[in-house]
Amino acid sequence: MWFLNRLEEPGDRAAYNVASVLRLTGDLDPAALAAALGDVAARHEPLRTIFPDDDGTPVQRVTPHHPPLTVVDAAGSENERSMAVEPRAKGASAQGEAADGPASDVVDVGGSGAERPTAVEPDADGASVRRVSAGSLVDAAGSGAERSPVVEPRGDDASGQGVAAEGPPSDVVDGAGSAVGDLVAAEVERGFDLSRELPWRTRLIRVAPAEAVLVIVAHHIAVDGVSMGVLARDLAAAYEARSGGAAPAWEPPPVQYADYALWQRETLGDPDDPDSLIAGQLAFWRDALAGAPEETALPADRARPAVPSFRAGVVPIEVGADVHGRLAETARRRGVTMFMMAQAAVAVLLSKVGAGRDVPIGTAVAGRGDAALEDLVGFFVNTLVLRTDLGGDPTFAGLLDRVRETQPSPRSPTRTSRSSGSWTSWPRRDRCPGTRSSR
Repeated sequence: MWFLNRLEEPGDRAAYNVASVLRLTGDLDPAALAAALGDVAARHEPLRTIFPDDDGTPVQRVTPHHPPLTVVDAAGSENERSMAVEPRAKGASAQGEAADGPASDVVDVGGSGAERPTAVEPDADGASVRRVSAGSLVDAAGSGAERSPVVEPRGDDASGQGVAAEGPPSDVVDGAGSAVGDLVAAEVERGFDLSRELPWRTRLIRVAPAEAVLVIVAHHIAVDGVSMGVLARDLAAAYEARSGGAAPAWEPPPVQYADYALWQRETLGDPDDPDSLIAGQLAFWRDALAGAPEETALPADRARPAVPSFRAGVVPIEVGADVHGRLAETARRRGVTMFMMAQAAVAVLLSKVGAGRDVPIGTAVAGRGDAALEDLVGFFVNTLVLRTDLGGDPTFAGLLDRVRETQPSPRSPTRTSRSSGSWTSWPRRDRCPGTRSSR
């Protein structure tokens, strides 16, 4: 992720942006929201991490910083200033479903009708709220002037040990007007300079007195789809506490992503050591993918562009209850899962339209094989290649048997996990020789 970010031009660094777009209704407290975002950043180190390079080698540097909340007045206010709004003593709670990847959710933040605060003194927690006009944000998104907060790495900072880790979403804020949709798109399509900028940012777009749109954009180096759900859930809990005048009463995570990365590096070992776990895993996949086609040849209706556009579409498929029941019964008889059924069906379809008899299909795996990782923000997702052999013109039942036999088992080397009870015995990175991070 770091290499790809450095390889891209500054204006083209949005390919690995991950976004969540939340519609907020009710009497929103911006200062409580800003404080809640700070709480979330304090809870999850990847959101406070920059990745400068040391003579061409990336290093991870955890900082105490978090981005300010930029509030955009979609009505077109020309005022632009940094400010903090004193939070109310009492307020509404943020209730909402956690978003798993790009989403446009409705979050009820109350509607108590309490008078909004007018004070502009910084609150006790130093919540930072920056207001800009809608027009200035769009202009800045194009010019690069309105960048994410920049953290200048200090020369004397110690370099931390760590690992660097879906394409731009196509969220449309329905019903909020095309101007708001343009604002959301401009924010989502703006890239990150990971060497200097924190890997996430937020924008609150005021649509009406009781309606707003919150745009959360993060780089894939710090999050995955599951992380966005964790982030949304933690933000809702923190906002509920902050709008009531208190800090969130949550327990700190048992580990941080850097702890997991250090453990994984220690466990996998040196790729040049033939007896290491990573060497065995690489050998497994070299054998499993030997001779696989490098490209799936399909009869496309237009030429592949020289420069990726990252435009995509979604085609929903609905399956009725009767068809679903028959599919489930077939899966039961053949001893396969519904996922294996779908893999076989997609492979048959691709083969019939020109992909040949050897059809590799990519799928994502969560990579969170331990309960201690379930509530962390971080890059855990991995891509698994499922290779389907249609040689010899098998029946669909015979193809299901092949898919079942070649399906990676839980012990296949997709990612190394750790048993739940052993996390507590693993030394945290502040006790690991040669690994340091600034906080």
